[in-house]
Amino acid sequence: MICTKLSDTFKQIKAYSKSVCNRNSQFSIFNFQFISAVLLLILSSCSGGGDEVSIEGRLLHMNQATFYVYSTDGTIDGIDTITVHGGRFEYDREISREGTLIMVFPNYSQLPVFVEPGASISIKGDAARLREVEVKGTKANEDFTLFRTEHLDATPTEMKRITADAVQSGQYADEILLWLIRSQYLSYTDTDVKGAVNLLHTMTKKSPDNVKVKRLFNQLSAMGTLTVGDRIEHFETTDIDGNNCSEKMLQEGVTVVMTCASWSYDSQNMLRRLAARQRNGEPLTIMKKNKAEAKPVARVMAICLDADKKAAKDMRGRCDASGVTMLSDESQWANPLIKTFALTTIPDNVVIDGGKVVLRGVSIGDL
Repeated sequence: MICTKLSDTFKQIKAYSKSVCNRNSQFSIFNFQFISAVLLLILSSCSGGGDEVSIEGRLLHMNQATFYVYSTDGTIDGIDTITVHGGRFEYDREISREGTLIMVFPNYSQLPVFVEPGASISIKGDAARLREVEVKGTKANEDFTLFRTEHLDATPTEMKRITADAVQSGQYADEILLWLIRSQYLSYTDTDVKGAVNLLHTMTKKSPDNVKVKRLFNQLSAMGTLTVGDRIEHFETTDIDGNNCSEKMLQEGVTVVMTCASWSYDSQNMLRRLAARQRNGEPLTIMKKNKAEAKPVARVMAICLDADKKAAKDMRGRCDASGVTMLSDESQWANPLIKTFALTTIPDNVVIDGGKVVLRGVSIGDL
């Protein structure tokens, strides 16, 4: 988008400079050469080999707003901010490969946008009905827009079946199927790792060269199992401040271990709430011997799945979570603690009391 406008400007200035050059040869020739060189330099740096994805949006009933965009597959790093003016917005970003961007709107609704280098994508709809928003510009976006429209009234249980049918049929792009598996099988409110692994196994047979499919399949297959009543196995690590951490820290009081990432708004919301509970000594209701018991959160351990520790430190400060033990070895999902605590998504959590698991997957609402 930006490069196209610069290209048009270059053509116009070039034509104008040539006309002036005929009237004042010495001065105008110098200006023409200088302007041409500068604009060509800008165009060459801007184009980046045609790797820029451009997204234009128009939303009714959203005159001015700010929302966020992130990716779950490394298409972009961190979180970008998009500003809406007069119901319109533009977003341009250099990317190196096809992937999925997740737009998080002010009401926390999420919209996946499937991007590829050089693509121009348009988003149109009504902010009051974000599930019906139309996304065009690539076949994957148009296919998924139709898919969403066809299944607007489906229940969560029905959506899991519909997702399984979509994987078996193979009629949708892998990017669409990966998003469906993440959103329908790996949600922190309803996690079904076994079902996700089965579907990914089917996808690996149909797309043996897809690195993203194999990575998620291997990641989930390697995860351990941890149920209520199990004791945490031995581990040793250091937090981002250089302090030693081990399973001995979990022997006293209630500890909540969670996953987080700088690109996940939900995980930052969970981190913020848990940090407040720890800071204020607020109790968390747990079950012991079939009896509900309210016990204060003594410690929060957050496993950051960003690729660098700086992102973990920044997120801890942004979420007012200075008292949280932040863990990051910069290996993302390869972090061995993910298997130790059998965490499957972002955000996810496990509650430990006296070294034993007492709760798993506590929702943000319950925090």
